[in-house]
Amino acid sequence: MERNENLKWWKESKLGLFIHWGLYSILGQGEWVMYTRRIPVGEYEKLASRFNPEKFNADEWVKFAKENGMKYIIITAKHHDGFSMFHTEVSPYNIVDATPFGRDPLAELAKACRREGLKLGFYYSHVREWCHPKAASFEKKGRGDLYGNYGNFWDYPNENKKDLQTYIDEFDMPQIKELLTQYGDVLTIWFDTPSQISPNQGMQIRRLVYETQDGCLVNSRLSEEIETDYMTMADDAIPASGLDIPWETPMTTHNGWGYVEGADYKGGEETIRKIAEVAGKGGNLLINVGPDAKGLIPDEAKKEFCKIGNWLKVNGEAVYGTVAAGFPYKPQWGYVTRKGNSLYLIITEQAEGTIALTGLESRAGKCVLTGNEKELSFRQAGDRLEIDWNNADNTVRVIQVTFPDGLQIRQGIYAGEDGSVELTTQAACLHKEYPYSQMEIKGGITELWWNEQDYMSWKFDTQEQAEYELKLVWDAKGFWGIEDLGHELKIRLDGKEYRVTVTDASPEADGIRYISAGLLALKPGCHELYLIPEHIVMKQLMGLRVRGMRLEKI
Repeated sequence: MERNENLKWWKESKLGLFIHWGLYSILGQGEWVMYTRRIPVGEYEKLASRFNPEKFNADEWVKFAKENGMKYIIITAKHHDGFSMFHTEVSPYNIVDATPFGRDPLAELAKACRREGLKLGFYYSHVREWCHPKAASFEKKGRGDLYGNYGNFWDYPNENKKDLQTYIDEFDMPQIKELLTQYGDVLTIWFDTPSQISPNQGMQIRRLVYETQDGCLVNSRLSEEIETDYMTMADDAIPASGLDIPWETPMTTHNGWGYVEGADYKGGEETIRKIAEVAGKGGNLLINVGPDAKGLIPDEAKKEFCKIGNWLKVNGEAVYGTVAAGFPYKPQWGYVTRKGNSLYLIITEQAEGTIALTGLESRAGKCVLTGNEKELSFRQAGDRLEIDWNNADNTVRVIQVTFPDGLQIRQGIYAGEDGSVELTTQAACLHKEYPYSQMEIKGGITELWWNEQDYMSWKFDTQEQAEYELKLVWDAKGFWGIEDLGHELKIRLDGKEYRVTVTDASPEADGIRYISAGLLALKPGCHELYLIPEHIVMKQLMGLRVRGMRLEKI
């Protein structure tokens, strides 16, 4: 399949199963155990002689994915521990030549996927590696002055002897070619992580992938500095708003990615809400599981995945093949997707009485609850649709709203169903006035906003005279929870100025702070808001991490 067709298929498929499986499953402490315990290469390699997952059954894994609504599978071909979970001529340190198992699970999975109509891709760690003496160790992590050593510094302490280019030429390139020539059509090579790879090295690897299999997709973790087919968010991270490019969130279902003995598993209901959020923002969700050393998917994981599968059997039409609906706000009751002349209202929050949408320029024909096809009563006046609804039990339900004469949604920024106005960074105009500005929007959050000369602005409409509380929406996560505080900003709106200081006095919830800048009243009409920094704190070199502004109707 040609690459554009493959990308279109991937975007419409929405859900994939991520599988982290390797020698580390023997120890039951996750895929980073070699690093966290500083296990010497010579000791870790001995695990291969014990790895004999006789209960592995490729057909059972693929059927598990299919029955639970996953459309494709990504499995670790080589993780950071350097052990190859496929038959390779590059090194004897692989599952066929170094273990009593002696089989190639990737070959078996490829055949099983073809039988069941799923697509298969391969995770490949192309820079970070703890076995090979030439693999690089240092990585830039999150801020300009912070470098982490996430390589094997206990066996190979002399950084001067390491050479990433040699590692790429002698190890990565031939292995990637094997993955693309031994297993039929490959959906994607899912690279992890870019670390200190240069743009030229990234282009070298990308060129090999495209020349070997033109239809194979490449994700953004190959290199942050070159163009790839789709963006992979940080682990478990969902962007603050929809993005203009194809994107995915990799999300694990337990406290790890590889097998963890006695793991705590995320409830299926929580994952369903994540599916709703990701679909509502127009992305894909790659949902991870870590099989054990026997080759079995843990029973607790099966139990929770079954809940996901059962929900998708009833409500999957609200996810597969959909796009973000295009409203400039997130409804208080959930998320909205769109397909053709239908909107799918995915109700994730408790709602009693009515739910509503604003911004509709088309007349709704009917509103139907998916699963039982029950028609719901509704009213529509102007651009506002209200649907009678009671979701007292707080289960995730879907209402399909059809528009027989076509579906048009109002453009621009305007108030949502609760009267509040959301100003996301994705919808902002960036004013990069500093000559050397690196300010950008990434994942719906400002990054590299280090200079007070840069600022942002929005234009929006209101249709009624109302009072609002003006709030700065601040990202409190940073990188691994690093957060600079004390920034001072000025907000200019309709000729009036308001000021706000970023402090931890505003409580953090889910990595977000809503910081009040005061109360105001607006008349109906067009408005323009400017967010202007007056003092940026550079203690942690995080800069301003803004998710947007919110005018919350009082």
